[in-house]
Amino acid sequence: MTKKIPYYFSPEELRLVHAFNSKQVELTANFVENIDEHVQTYTTEMFQQQCADDPGEVVEVEVSHIAGVSEDEYDFKAVFTDLMPMYQRQSMLVTNWAVFECELKKFYSIIAEEMGHSPELPKKKRGSDLSHLIKNFKAIGLLTEPSEQFEMAFNKLDNEVRFIRNDWVHNGGVAKNTENVGDIEGISINGQQLDISSGYIESATDAMWKLSHELTDSARKVQNS
Repeated sequence: MTKKIPYYFSPEELRLVHAFNSKQVELTANFVENIDEHVQTYTTEMFQQQCADDPGEVVEVEVSHIAGVSEDEYDFKAVFTDLMPMYQRQSMLVTNWAVFECELKKFYSIIAEEMGHSPELPKKKRGSDLSHLIKNFKAIGLLTEPSEQFEMAFNKLDNEVRFIRNDWVHNGGVAKNTENVGDIEGISINGQQLDISSGYIESATDAMWKLSHELTDSARKVQNS
């Protein structure tokens, strides 16, 4: 009995991650908007001395904090409304990329074996992992006539999203590989780091979906031919 190729190689994993990311963005926006509601205080003792001859005294002072991060240590509101959301968004993009690439490799094993080829992906000699995967899908007969939409999605992922992801994974968010940052909609520089907007994550995920759909449609056509 012939196995059926999955309708799409990544929608469940990617869809679940995307849904969770959307809720994180929503909850974080609510948290930032109502940041003052999350400020708490604790009382601590502090030694105060007016001058060198003053014996001084121990007094109790109230310290404002959020989850233990106090105003004495940091500009804690800026940390929780600007810095931490930036780190949250970069982790979303990194996770989306990891899920997408993992599912792509799984799909190659499935379709290659289905078509009588080794399920093992050939070793990469040069280029990116994504371009290597697409090259090998083409080598087994898929994507013989990729659409302009596919090419645009691939170009965005391989020549833009990949570098942003790599700069966060390997360079702490500093744009060492990402070029023309000022021309990328949804990407800005915060301090020295790439700041990824929620809108950019949406556009990157959309490109993953476009590539996924056309790749799977191509596999189904080959199976049915």
